[in-house]
Amino acid sequence: MDPWWWVPIGLAAWFLVSIVAALCIGPFLRRCSQAREPLDQELEELSDNREPPEDEREASLRRHRRRPGLAGFRWGHR
Repeated sequence: MDPWWWVPIGLAAWFLVSIVAALCIGPFLRRCSQAREPLDQELEELSDNREPPEDEREASLRRHRRRPGLAGFRWGHR
């Protein structure tokens, strides 16, 4: 058998492994995200009770710290 046949076979194997891993890890990450939502809401309520920042630099730092990134994204929700 020609050794170049192992290149597409290897690529296909890696593709299948990545699909299986994503299907296994996806539900776990979804549960983690759902468990974190009440904590995020509680933290948001606590931060709403604080006084507004005194200067613009502190406000900018606070805005950058609260960005949710992908953690705020919920898969499968509309």
